[in-house]
Amino acid sequence: MNKELFRQAKQARIFLLCTVFLGLLGAVATIAQMSFLSKVIDRVLISGEGLGQVSTPLLLLLGAVVLRSGLFGCAKSPPSEGQST
Repeated sequence: MNKELFRQAKQARIFLLCTVFLGLLGAVATIAQMSFLSKVIDRVLISGEGLGQVSTPLLLLLGAVVLRSGLFGCAKSPPSEGQST
């Protein structure tokens, strides 16, 4: 067998594992975002709580949004120099 082929297969395996891990992390961030959003809506609209009482879920929601946007923003990197958009 060709040693170069084994080296390329190892690199592809690492790339695949990173892709799967980032996909799972994105799914968890999406579920967390939906969960925190539903908690905030429930506590504000149903229970009538104020901003001070829902500050913790709002901050957690913000963290989930930032994490999710960062993960999906990494997938769409800007075009390199010389590449047309």
